Amino acid sequence: MTAATVLAALVALLLLPLAVTALRQRTLVTMAMRNIRRRRGEAALVVAGALLGTAIITSAFVVGDVIEGSFSDAARTQYGPVDVVVTTAGGADITDVGKAVEAAGIDGIDGLLATTTSTGTLEAPQHGAAVPQVTVMELDVTAARGFGAHPAITGLDTSEPLAADGIIVNRRTAEQLGVQAGDSLRLHAYDATVDLRISQVAAEVGLAGYAGAIVAPDTLGDLAEHSAIVAAPPSTQMLISLDGAVFDTRDLSDGVVTDLREAVAGMAGVQIDAPKATMLDYAESQGAGLTQVFTMIGSFSVMAGILLLINLFVMLAEERKTELGMLRAVGFTRRRLTRAFAIEASLYAVVAAAAGAVAGIGIGWLVAVVAGPIFGAAGQGAAPPLVIEPVSLAIGAGTGLVISLLTIWATSLRIARLNIIRAIRDLPEPKVSRVRTRTLVLGAVGILVGAATGFAGYLGDNAIALSLGVPVAAFSASPLLRRLLPERPARLLTATTVLGWGLAVYPLFPEVMAAGDMMVFVVQGVVLTAGAVSLASSIDRVWAFAIDRLARGGRGLAPRLGIAYPLARRFR
Repeated sequence: MTAATVLAALVALLLLPLAVTALRQRTLVTMAMRNIRRRRGEAALVVAGALLGTAIITSAFVVGDVIEGSFSDAARTQYGPVDVVVTTAGGADITDVGKAVEAAGIDGIDGLLATTTSTGTLEAPQHGAAVPQVTVMELDVTAARGFGAHPAITGLDTSEPLAADGIIVNRRTAEQLGVQAGDSLRLHAYDATVDLRISQVAAEVGLAGYAGAIVAPDTLGDLAEHSAIVAAPPSTQMLISLDGAVFDTRDLSDGVVTDLREAVAGMAGVQIDAPKATMLDYAESQGAGLTQVFTMIGSFSVMAGILLLINLFVMLAEERKTELGMLRAVGFTRRRLTRAFAIEASLYAVVAAAAGAVAGIGIGWLVAVVAGPIFGAAGQGAAPPLVIEPVSLAIGAGTGLVISLLTIWATSLRIARLNIIRAIRDLPEPKVSRVRTRTLVLGAVGILVGAATGFAGYLGDNAIALSLGVPVAAFSASPLLRRLLPERPARLLTATTVLGWGLAVYPLFPEVMAAGDMMVFVVQGVVLTAGAVSLASSIDRVWAFAIDRLARGGRGLAPRLGIAYPLARRFR
């Protein structure tokens, strides 16, 4: 069962009761729409905030798709229809190789193309520019257009034979030389020079990406034959295209290479390679690795998005507290009240999830544009292709929607217990000084779970479990500590324990922590952040003292207002 399937099932499970209620009690839908129309500014803020949370989650998946797609796209631009390359040396004739391959009748081979390849220097005299080292390939353009599954993947726009003094350059080479079709070029190779004229500037795709320049047959051979210097002769190659489109031939490559080696086993100096398969394998491995890196980096953003979604809907409920109390006072049952709030909030959540997934595409693509060249996924100044898997959008939008709906349901249950008088008067909930027995039991269970997790992590060399064990136990012990200590010392003890463990776990257990993967750093960051935030919210007297010092100079109002809400809502 895939993650998208699980998320779809959760969304259906969470939305189905609301959909049934909306159909049976149309009045609640009318109330929800009326609230949205009356509070358009508030509705826009809620949707925008929830949209941002979903966009952050979605962008983490989009970055991985774009980076992997960038690597895979190199197979299209650098090879196109070229799947297997047979190179001859040491006297082997490329014509004999072609005959041997055809006689073998190897399944999966779509076409053969004989080429000659060398390197040379291209000069544009009229522009005073030159490219010192360019891969130059001579071939029959007419035959090349029919090479592969479709002429478009060759990168060649014409099937007319190339003139003896003609040359095709790809777009990158043309930009480096500052030339266009019809301009003159000089090819320097084998201590000789030949004047050529550009017949086409081709896109850097397929055969036009495999070599920077394409010349007519015998051009390189004549230069090498009349050379007075000792130099390696041009390389003769048999390019082989396999059945299928550009990215569909990977599974055939290994079998065809094995059959080819058997077919030319009696020929000396024949080398067989499958460069496109190697490129696709590299793209897959690099894409997976970089996806893991960006997932780790993006995990903090994803968690920030999750917390943003939770805070938004909790604060929405707080904002509507008085209104909900009035509805309760005029006769709304708890069930009807919670459904009324949930229907309105779910409308925000659905719109935000859809819009957030779209916004996540843009955010993820921008991150890939900036980070792609760092990892070699795209050239400097070149934008990576926008490759997105539909399942990534489904997972991103589904995750944001599920988090929103879970928060809505949890908040609805809290609304069901509100006191009518306190809600109407917007009074704070009374502070409970005595810890409930249920809370103590859950705390004791949490301590056992945390201790077991940490111990199991130590014995099993699991760095994540080891990192989480003590913090889980410490936070679970907080209700028990309040039975023994005043509230503030209990909070300080819990916060310092969590923060201290986050800082000390690596020095104390270096072997276990070093064996973990990159997600260990994410977990450690969460532990450190939780401990630091808990500690900062627990030392409210320190902040109050600092504000009082500022107030003496008449500058204390803004800091006092700014810190009042975080100290009043420590958990949030």
